[in-house]
Formats: sequence, C-alpha cells, structure tokens
Amino acid sequence: MRSVRASLGAIVLGFEFVVIFLGSLVIYGLKAFAGWGWPDWSALVVGGGVLLLTVVAIATVRWPFGRALGLGVQIIVTLGGLV
Repeated sequence: MRSVRASLGAIVLGFEFVVIFLGSLVIYGLKAFAGWGWPDWSALVVGGGVLLLTVVAIATVRWPFGRALGLGVQIIVTLGGLV
C-alpha cells in the first residue's frame, strides 16, 4: 500500500508527464532547436528521454531515491522552461 506522499507524488509526476509530452511537441513544431544548430527531431528525442525518466520516477516514488528522482525531473523541467 502506498503512502499519501507517494500517491500525491505519482499524481503530480503524472500531470507533469502530460506537460512534458505536449511541451516537446510544441518545441518540435516551433523548430526551436533549429536556432541552436540541432536537427528538428532532437526536440522529440530530448522530450522522450525526460518522459522515460518521469516514468521511472513515477514507478519508484514510494522509495526515497524515487522521490529524489522526481525532484530531479521537476528541476530539469523548470530549467528547461527558463531556457
């Protein structure tokens, strides 16, 4: 049985999964990585990597390293939004 903290963490990371997915599609559509000399599809690859990391964080959120991983994912997404 999951604790309340683990359940809420999984819910927040699940919503963040949707935000990351939609954000990577927007970045791909706007060709935002092309300005840095990267191919257009690299936005989907980077977004897919962060999505995979998010799924691992959701699966392991009941343990302390899973919560730390979830915090790391949120920091990555926040820093990505600032850039």
